[in-house]
Amino acid sequence: MSRTKARDRNHWLWVTRPEYYLDEQGSDRPDLDPARAQDAGGWWTCHKNTRAGDLALLWRTSPKRDIGYLIKAASDAYSITDEDYASAAGWDYGCDYRVL
Repeated sequence: MSRTKARDRNHWLWVTRPEYYLDEQGSDRPDLDPARAQDAGGWWTCHKNTRAGDLALLWRTSPKRDIGYLIKAASDAYSITDEDYASAAGWDYGCDYRVL
């Protein structure tokens, strides 16, 4: 991961639906807990201009309707069009991330 100067950092508002922030029991997904180590290979869909070190607030749509997480991009955006799930959802770019 490259180091980014604060003045070069972009700030994003990522919006997500409950199927991406809640588990099957309706609780917050454990992998979004900042105290939990991130599994290698995890990504979140992002804008193509996202760069390592950028910060994103994660807006959770109904039922939460709040900013639930502060996330740091751990990689530059990269193509995820070869991921079947991403392609079906219409997502083109993803980046590795870390919940702060």
